[in-house]
Amino acid sequence: MEIWHLGFGSFRIRTKKGIIITDPYSPKTGLKMPKMEADLVTVSQPESFHSNSQAIGKNPFVINAPGEYEIGGINILGIPSYKDNGQKGERSNNTIYLIHTGGVRIGHLGQLNHPLSKESLGLLDSPDLLFLPLGEEAGLTAKYAAEITRQIEPKIIFPIHYIEENGQLPLDQVEPISKFLKETGSTPVIGPKLIIGKSNLTDEKEKVVLLESRGK
Repeated sequence: MEIWHLGFGSFRIRTKKGIIITDPYSPKTGLKMPKMEADLVTVSQPESFHSNSQAIGKNPFVINAPGEYEIGGINILGIPSYKDNGQKGERSNNTIYLIHTGGVRIGHLGQLNHPLSKESLGLLDSPDLLFLPLGEEAGLTAKYAAEITRQIEPKIIFPIHYIEENGQLPLDQVEPISKFLKETGSTPVIGPKLIIGKSNLTDEKEKVVLLESRGK
């Protein structure tokens, strides 16, 4: 399995069963979505920051709602949740995805910005890889993010939702990430991509991976 970060909450996950792209975004994010093809696209929210599936070539199957799916041997569970929009009682729908492929479980929290419910935690079933939204407005506070990682205990954590809020700082110095690293006492691994498989995860201890964004 090969994983690239395309920017914001969007990742390209290449597996033996096909290519998955999460949360393709529009130019409103301040980034330009790279030209990509995929077999499957997951969309966590209907907002254009997450749902620009038209930008993806090869006419992929698009999942944009909770439910159970099996596409080309890739199993996906969409878990209903919400994003708190900052005003009393105002929320928008957010779908959390649990993806099973190649013996690896991948959790993508979308733009969750509050602690997980007991029901969501039960359904997430301890993913090996976790895409974790950070940032006071665009995602979880460092405290909430650390709490979720302790509850889920993923092997590898990919911070997301921070690029367009910051300039050209080294990734581990970007404020939402540095706060999370301080809260968890983690030292990150930084690189252009990650290649991982089920056998690599057997003895893997929890680590934070910061992938360089391919969005411009």
